[in-house]
Amino acid sequence: MKTWNEFRSHIRHLSAVDQERIRKAFAFGLEAHKGQKRYSGEPYFTHPIAVADKLADIGGDADTIITGLLHDTVEDSEVPLGTIEKEFGSSVAKLIDGMTKFNYGDFAHSPSLDEKTETLRKIFTLMDEDARIMVIKLIDRLHNMQTIEFYPEEKQHDYAQETRDVFVKIADRLSMMEVRNELEALCMSILEPDLLEELLQLHTENEKRGNSVMIQMISELQDRDIAFPYEILFEGKTWQKLKILRDAGGKSSTGIADVVIAIICPHADDCYRALGALHHIWQRETLSFQDFINSPMINGYQGLHTTIIMEDGTRVRCKIRDPHMHEYAQIGIATKCFDGEAVGFQGYLPWSKQITPLSKDTTGQSSEFWDTLQSDILGEAITIHGSDDRTIMVPKDATVLDGAFYLFGKEALKANVIFINGKERSFSDNLANADSIDIEFSRRSKATRQWLEWAETGLAISTIRTYLSKQPKAKKMKEGREAIEQEFYQHRKGYMEEIEEEYLLKRLQDAGFQSIDELYTAIAEGRMDPSDMYSLVMQPGETPMKKRVHRWLVRYRCPLSDSDLVYRATHIIETFNQHCEKLDFHYDKKRDKGKARGIFTLNTADAERLKSLLTDAGVHQLTVLNTSLAKSLPLSIIVAIWGLDPVVAHVILPWFASSTNLAFIRFCTFFIASGLIYIWHRSRTKQKLRKLNIFDPYLLLTGASLFFTGICTYASLLLITPAQYMTIVAMGPVYRSIFRTQNTVSHALSLSTGIAVTVLLAWIYGTPLFGVLAGLGAGMGFVLYTEFSSRYQEHVGQIIARFPAYLFMIATVSMVLALTQIPNLQPQLLSPQLIGIGVFFCLIFVFLPYTVFYSFISRTQYDMMHTTALLACTVAMVGDLVVNQSLPALLMIPVLLSLVILNRIEYR
Repeated sequence: MKTWNEFRSHIRHLSAVDQERIRKAFAFGLEAHKGQKRYSGEPYFTHPIAVADKLADIGGDADTIITGLLHDTVEDSEVPLGTIEKEFGSSVAKLIDGMTKFNYGDFAHSPSLDEKTETLRKIFTLMDEDARIMVIKLIDRLHNMQTIEFYPEEKQHDYAQETRDVFVKIADRLSMMEVRNELEALCMSILEPDLLEELLQLHTENEKRGNSVMIQMISELQDRDIAFPYEILFEGKTWQKLKILRDAGGKSSTGIADVVIAIICPHADDCYRALGALHHIWQRETLSFQDFINSPMINGYQGLHTTIIMEDGTRVRCKIRDPHMHEYAQIGIATKCFDGEAVGFQGYLPWSKQITPLSKDTTGQSSEFWDTLQSDILGEAITIHGSDDRTIMVPKDATVLDGAFYLFGKEALKANVIFINGKERSFSDNLANADSIDIEFSRRSKATRQWLEWAETGLAISTIRTYLSKQPKAKKMKEGREAIEQEFYQHRKGYMEEIEEEYLLKRLQDAGFQSIDELYTAIAEGRMDPSDMYSLVMQPGETPMKKRVHRWLVRYRCPLSDSDLVYRATHIIETFNQHCEKLDFHYDKKRDKGKARGIFTLNTADAERLKSLLTDAGVHQLTVLNTSLAKSLPLSIIVAIWGLDPVVAHVILPWFASSTNLAFIRFCTFFIASGLIYIWHRSRTKQKLRKLNIFDPYLLLTGASLFFTGICTYASLLLITPAQYMTIVAMGPVYRSIFRTQNTVSHALSLSTGIAVTVLLAWIYGTPLFGVLAGLGAGMGFVLYTEFSSRYQEHVGQIIARFPAYLFMIATVSMVLALTQIPNLQPQLLSPQLIGIGVFFCLIFVFLPYTVFYSFISRTQYDMMHTTALLACTVAMVGDLVVNQSLPALLMIPVLLSLVILNRIEYR
């Protein structure tokens, strides 16, 4: 370990006062780390001395060197930060605080936080006030990597990986290339030792070739009597470029020059003269010139770059700099930040202004901070141009919307249309290098939560979130609730309101939310994605389903005289062009009407977004309808089986001698089947759902309606034909209007109309009035079942996820009522074979359609179910005609088809 006298030789450039402060720090650190050892067995203080040595060698000021000596005292000894501040000043204390890791205990109750990432966030945040902290951190990391062979093997790998992922990139961003290259080599020595050995061999061979080229160039320049002074130095290729050469077998066809040299000129003006001399003597490679003096790189580097071709074909990359530029190329920001004043990065490097909003916007979310840091700050960048002749760097994967925020800041919230190279482009399109951006602004902000899906950079996302956070609380609550409910619905898991409150609150607290209101707000502000919340509520290990894509019919109208509305709607449609299968526009200038009709392939969330955007735009008569086969399959099952139910029942009822016998089998089958489904569902459901109360009045009435419908159905079908029965049941929508209006006159009119039609049908068919009245009862029972089910849902909330429990409860109620019919049964007339037929019939033609009907009606407009009922009647008529050659069925088919067509026209 170095003594003070040995160390002192490194700080002779400092004043006597500063040297005395450093001596005091040296003694303080030696005492604080007394008795501590490194993995190598050396005294621990050898590490702080080595860090301070390197800091002194790159020009560090007194506070920086003192920090190097004491940077581990607070973390690894019992010295409090207050003592450091008292002994060595607040500047040193702040720097050491920035170097001190968070305590793991700080994250014990915050699973969304990671110790390493939060320590890195702390460093980035503090370096916004004082750039020296990151320089110290890099030198600290460099010495730890230089002695990494003494670490445990597992820690070596993790430490090297973290260094390559973060600190190598940071060194590059600070233009500290000497540190960067050494760090990267040390990482490879752990992670890819064979690769490093190959690259070192290539470097040696390339250096020999470079020295030969330099001798040739110097000779040629001297022969041409070049007047200005210059110095030519060999510059090694980066490890990445050496790797590319290795992969290409050493061939120069990779686009990388054979040799790189640095030409050092006294002044910037001399650099341009040297450039002219090079181009005058040797052939220049096309498109190889780059002027980083006029337009510095993102890390502040300056210089002129060009590639010349020697007489033998050797391609030489020439980097022309003055001495200051050359020094900056080696140690970067260290040439500027040791001037005795604490200056943040923004004073040196413009890109660092993104750090503060990034840190604030991802507070409490370590993984999000890490991902954005990798993409926005440390990732690759491209150049774009603004309409005001500005040229800026943006992350490589930036979208058109990102570019707008990088160029115009908060003003981009008002972006209405964005043009790339003169052509209108979707906000979500990716930018390419050298793109030019122009924006058409609106008067007010147009940003929505949707914009977060179109943005990729932390800067854009942070600005959008800040805007969304300032929206009225009621609006945020509504948007957040709709978003999470849509996510649950999309995965066919019901609604979040069905989850047991205690269980839900625990899962929310695991994510750092204290209430459901906080969750809704976070989603509306874009701080949490609905899909993440869905995954959180799901039990660990269950993978969310992928969002299904369907075909959607989209139609709307707008007056042609409203050009702004036409433009807005057209622009919205164009942003979904990649999902459009067909799109037609029809214009009627005489009537001032424009119609649009398109077929889009979208998942449900995107379809809802399209609908929302068009609604906000103000279009008229908007329809967004799912036309996919998968969506209509349950409807088709209802139509086919429901329609054949009365036909088959009419055929088999005489076998049972009594309608009560078949009805009782129906209720028993329904009860047992629903119970088995309920047990199976409970065994597979990992979420805790809210319990349903079987004694709720509406649930009891729903079960009673189910019982009443079954009794009336079979009593009716014993006396009348399926065609007659379905015609009566088809009057259900008329009966249902009684429950959907507060108008007493409408009630009376609807009821009298239903009775009149029923009596008229009995007279026309010449059938027993009791059979017709029983059919009327079945129709009313079905309407009551639907009505009470809807009201029960309004009363207790959505029950999609709890549907098996609900089904079992109403089956239990109907089974209890069915027990009252035991005295009317004639079991002696039932054989095992007949019971089997009854059970099979009830499963296929009763239980299945009722189950599908309810699960479907909970998601569908009643107008569509009205159409379904009419189509089922048509199927029944056809079945009756085939089985019984019923003339009434033949007469009623065209009437019902007409009703179906009229209903569909009205619905559309």
